[in-house]
Amino acid sequence: MYDAARLITPHESRCPPLARLRGRRAALEAAERWRVGLRLHGRIDSETYRLRMGRLACGQRTVERKAGPGQGGG
Repeated sequence: MYDAARLITPHESRCPPLARLRGRRAALEAAERWRVGLRLHGRIDSETYRLRMGRLACGQRTVERKAGPGQGGG
């Protein structure tokens, strides 16, 4: 009920994350489907695919990004 009320309040600037609406498992499944699509269309290589799917198996939906030039950390 709380999430439904937040959707209609003027202070909610965006839609709630998928994990809050349908549950963490559904969010992980959606992330898995997205990665499979990226791999099937050649957008990511097999090593990146394995890395990302391994992180999903551990419950992480996002990939840690390495700091690039101008972003600090190196």
